[in-house]
Amino acid sequence: MDKKLAGYFGFKRPEVCLLALEAAAGVYGVTKHFPKTEQSGLANRLRRAAAPIMLDAAVGKGRNSGGGFRRFPCQARGSLLETASAVQTAKLPALLDTSANDSLLDKASKLNAKLNAPINALNVEQ
Repeated sequence: MDKKLAGYFGFKRPEVCLLALEAAAGVYGVTKHFPKTEQSGLANRLRRAAAPIMLDAAVGKGRNSGGGFRRFPCQARGSLLETASAVQTAKLPALLDTSANDSLLDKASKLNAKLNAPINALNVEQ
């Protein structure tokens, strides 16, 4: 991630944004090789699930307090879990090879841990 982005917008956890960008880039990279019959199906669904992860994390940062803030890390995690499920689904008809599947799920696992930290902290505060 460009360090300027973290500086401009004050992301305290730029690694979340970096991992979200890497996950989305990975999804876009592998889905462009899906057959044309899947471009409007699973490929599209994977892309639509992966894109909002960083966007929701950023919106949560922008709504720095209250219920608005609490909702967005959970939404980002929901999009991440949808992405991971779609990755697993793509492996079934062999749209993804094992290495691409493992790489995407590894990124998803790391990102999930980073998203869980603020969610768990918010749950403790309630």
